[in-house]
Amino acid sequence: MDGLGRESKDGLVYTGGFLRGERNGLGFLKDNDQTSILVSWSNGVRDGFGSESLQNGDVYDGDFKVNLKNGLGIYVHSDDNMTYTGAFENSMRSGFGRLESESFIYVGAWQNDQRNGLGYQTNKEGGSYFGYWKDDLRVGLGIEIGGAYEYKGEWEDD
Repeated sequence: MDGLGRESKDGLVYTGGFLRGERNGLGFLKDNDQTSILVSWSNGVRDGFGSESLQNGDVYDGDFKVNLKNGLGIYVHSDDNMTYTGAFENSMRSGFGRLESESFIYVGAWQNDQRNGLGYQTNKEGGSYFGYWKDDLRVGLGIEIGGAYEYKGEWEDD
């Protein structure tokens, strides 16, 4: 099939472009659990900018490559009211990004969906930390400033 069309298979309904029988161009995909995605397709896989809405209320707007979140995007977590804006690699936060919740803001480096590298975090109470992270823990050189205290020095798995 070439051109615009509709395909229903395995609980998925796709409406959009086709080329040589494969999803191609702009298309909308919805499944039985109300997950939906509007994205650019290439040779049957998500490839380009798109918007994905999940059944749990989470929303992702950003780049896809070979069906995965790759490139820049915004992911809104509905259950804990957190928003991540930044780089993704293989559907994980990776590179530079900003994570914001009601209680804190983190801006810095990410790898494998965790804070890794140099970053800055501030919390609702006014405290802040600037320094290095490894696997979501503070490690190495850093500075933490709170209302009545300040610490400059080495951190180990904190």
